[in-house]
Amino acid sequence: MYPILHSSSGWANVEDEELDTTLDAARSTIDSDERLELYRQVSEIVASKNYVIPLYQASVIYGTAQEVEFTPLANENIFLNRIGWSGE
Repeated sequence: MYPILHSSSGWANVEDEELDTTLDAARSTIDSDERLELYRQVSEIVASKNYVIPLYQASVIYGTAQEVEFTPLANENIFLNRIGWSGE
């Protein structure tokens, strides 16, 4: 989140002191609970001010267990009747 949102980054198009402060704090804490809370706050700031507007969502991310017989198609369609199970 830091490289695309912090005002010091060449990728960022936002200058928001609250966002910068929260990103700095999240990046520097070693307390995982505190970091999670800070990144939650970053997400709320970004969502409330529409700093990030997704224009594309990849739909070709697959995950299966070894027992699942599945071959992805080039057109990204998933046909459930072509998925099998080889496990016990």
